[in-house]
Amino acid sequence: MLVLILDGKTAMDGAAEGLQLCIQTLIPSLFPFFLLSGMLTSSLSGGGLLLTGILGGYPVGAGNAASAYRAGQLCRADARRMVVLCNCPGPSFLFGVIAPALGSSARGMIVWICCLVSVFALRLVFPKAQPASSCAPPVKLHQALFDAIRAMAGVCGWVILFRVILSILDRWVLWLLPDWGRIAVYGILELSNGCLALKSVNPELGTVLAAGFAAFGGLCVMLQTASVAEGIFTHLYFPGKIFQCAVSMLAASFFCPGAVSPVFQVSAAVFAVVLGFGLRKNEKRCGNRSPVIV
Repeated sequence: MLVLILDGKTAMDGAAEGLQLCIQTLIPSLFPFFLLSGMLTSSLSGGGLLLTGILGGYPVGAGNAASAYRAGQLCRADARRMVVLCNCPGPSFLFGVIAPALGSSARGMIVWICCLVSVFALRLVFPKAQPASSCAPPVKLHQALFDAIRAMAGVCGWVILFRVILSILDRWVLWLLPDWGRIAVYGILELSNGCLALKSVNPELGTVLAAGFAAFGGLCVMLQTASVAEGIFTHLYFPGKIFQCAVSMLAASFFCPGAVSPVFQVSAAVFAVVLGFGLRKNEKRCGNRSPVIV
């Protein structure tokens, strides 16, 4: 509160930037997917839900997984796994934000491929999905519209909040860090700012970092997901996204030889294998008994 009082202009500018991002980019690209995929959820299997996540972007797929769980189409264990798997960067974000930041549509395609590799690698880690327990009744248009508006409002709220936080940090703290430290903070906190900051590094390294940022999603995307996947958002999300980040960066390093050292590649591979083994062991042990924390 003290910061907002003493430096209100920075906070207002950040909020205005966040609102502009919502109006110009997020709402046009995400709201139609929220509405249409919400109407289709009653007839989609786990594979169909994954497709809506891949095409619609985060957090559309996660919201659909939550809707399928509430309708009885997914058991709780599969629903909480689908929240992680379905949370992917969509083509509108990849080619509207990441590709221009990297200076090439081809590099945007590389990032998308690497993110998809990380999704299917995590799918192999998780135990086999169980068949749907029941069929949900068709979703009415007005209900799908209200659900889409509520989900979109939650996403925009988090984006505006993080734009304010980053504007204040940028003015008072982040200028003290080296470029790589500032880029890392941006990417961990809010994805779009992290990707836009990659303009200051060489394209090869930027592609590897963008692949990691996009697979992880950032803290802002995590909170957006929690808001649309209430009831099935668990402790599984964070390690699952860390696993995807490692796999995605490893895959991108092969598309961009020389961007990172062989030591990094070996370390990322070992880390992904160890974390994947731990996730699979935990999932087999816990099954449907894992606690829901949000």
